[in-house]
Amino acid sequence: MKHIYLDTSHLLKWENKTLRKNEIEILNAVAADSNCKFVISDIHIVEISNKSDRKQLAEDYNFICQLPFKVLLTVFDIYKNEVICAYKKFNSNGEKIVPPLVFEEKDLCHDDIEKVLLSYDEQQKHHNELDQLIKIKSSEISSISKRANKDVLKNIIRDSFKLRLKLVAEQSSLEIAEEGAFIDYVCGDPHLCPSLKINFYMHMTLIKNNKTKIISVNDWFDVLHANAAPYVDYFSLDRESCDRLKNVVRSHNIHIAARIHSDLAQLFSGDSSTTIINSNLLPAVSELF
Repeated sequence: MKHIYLDTSHLLKWENKTLRKNEIEILNAVAADSNCKFVISDIHIVEISNKSDRKQLAEDYNFICQLPFKVLLTVFDIYKNEVICAYKKFNSNGEKIVPPLVFEEKDLCHDDIEKVLLSYDEQQKHHNELDQLIKIKSSEISSISKRANKDVLKNIIRDSFKLRLKLVAEQSSLEIAEEGAFIDYVCGDPHLCPSLKINFYMHMTLIKNNKTKIISVNDWFDVLHANAAPYVDYFSLDRESCDRLKNVVRSHNIHIAARIHSDLAQLFSGDSSTTIINSNLLPAVSELF
């Protein structure tokens, strides 16, 4: 089974037939392929729910529900499962470990649309609170990045990631005996905690590159969408965010097997017709434990 993750913008453009004709044809063919599933996350639902037109919200949600899809766990659950899996591998003495769970056991259904509509006001509140949180956090780290030289800033960011990892471990109720050794172990293995690393370093990249302005909520949503990249075969965001993701993966030695591209025709190029077959794909994370 091949998994495809499109950001909310690509999904809605597909629904509204505002993509290029060849892109629509490709996605329709992929949707008809029994070996393919689209991946839907809570980030899609939050973005779609942030609309004043409830009728359009229902239409958007119905469009997603008629696709062949799997549901991704929330970002926080993914981080926790990654850290738990990493700690098991740290203590495994080389034994094969079950990969982190990242998909819900149950898929969404049409009945869930009522839940989305009922939670509409709460989603609006969440959206506004998130915007305020990002503004505060961005200002703090931007201030540090202006004062620190490159090497000092690099160490600050690395130490901040270690603290983030430690906090997730605590939230996962893990009692880590060799905390320092475990954190270094995770930082040194490109296959461990890829979503947690991507989220952290993409956020830091945004902050460093936006010293004179506040990070937009749309940019932050793209960072959250990127959590799915290590666990799918095909992944698409807008061009700027795709480039940012690729740079973070290369700079911080994070393993991703997915094809990543903002152009949907390019994303699926090299396949036999539109069937998702690509012998050049690296092993998926699930094959490495």
